[in-house]
Amino acid sequence: ITNVVKKPDPAEVARQKKAREEAQRKAAMTQLNYFDPSTANSTLLTAPTPMQRLPPSEAILERNRNLAMALGVAPSTIRNDVSLTGWARPTTVEIQLDQFGNELNTAQYPDSLLAQAKERMTELLKVEKIWKKFLADDREASCSLRPMDRPLRKFIHEYSDFWKLHTQSFDPEGKRYIHCGKLMDTAMPYPLLSEAVKKWRGPAPGSLLPPVPTQTTMQLPNQPQAKPQSQSQPQTQPANTEGWATEQRVPLKLTPRTIAEGAPPPPPSSGGMTRSSSTPFLSMTGEKPPPPRFADLHEKERPKLQLAPRTIPVE
Repeated sequence: ITNVVKKPDPAEVARQKKAREEAQRKAAMTQLNYFDPSTANSTLLTAPTPMQRLPPSEAILERNRNLAMALGVAPSTIRNDVSLTGWARPTTVEIQLDQFGNELNTAQYPDSLLAQAKERMTELLKVEKIWKKFLADDREASCSLRPMDRPLRKFIHEYSDFWKLHTQSFDPEGKRYIHCGKLMDTAMPYPLLSEAVKKWRGPAPGSLLPPVPTQTTMQLPNQPQAKPQSQSQPQTQPANTEGWATEQRVPLKLTPRTIAEGAPPPPPSSGGMTRSSSTPFLSMTGEKPPPPRFADLHEKERPKLQLAPRTIPVE
């Protein structure tokens, strides 16, 4: 191969370089503007005529559409369109409180959500501030929150139902975040969860769930049954799982009995309420109401009907 390929001649390389520089000089000279002698009063160079701007080809338009679709952006003519506004949602609630505090129009948060909010007050205030700004924005239809762990995401998902926001989680664990989108009925609840926690006095009696059985209380099928306690050992009272205090019931103070046990009841007075023997309804005046239509059928024998002889023979 070394014998076939010839080495470049230095004189030929210099000639090619000189010809290339001359071509570049002529190309640069064509772009210069010279003095026009026809305009004697003008001492300035004439401005170059603007080149006619050709419309973009179909290939350029297809390339721009593919880039916009891949990057998730819209053209400037659509981004700056005024008709895209209208995404603002109400962030203030005007409620006229009545004697019951207008409880039907207020958000009723469950005790489990209130307990979590009390432990996550810092994150709760940040999310409420972001959602308030998001609802007031008239051009934003969605927003994304910072990455957070699974318990906090579950808490945010549950709280977003009271804002009527559409929330969905994306990305793997460690970088998983919540994406929030506005709906037609999206609005700020009243009161906010951060305000409701300040007035919350703990779970209501009976709302606590029963304790989860531990390994000491659960009995596996392969293990033998525990031995019963002896009579000498005192039996412990089971713990109350409903949240009520176990107290001894106080007996009621009743007046002594006036009628002996087993004695028939006294006859009713003329103005009291009596029960009729023929009807189960009560009579306020003491008078005997008229018996119903079929009250005495069980006491008397039903009359025998006199039927005419058969006119159609038996088949």
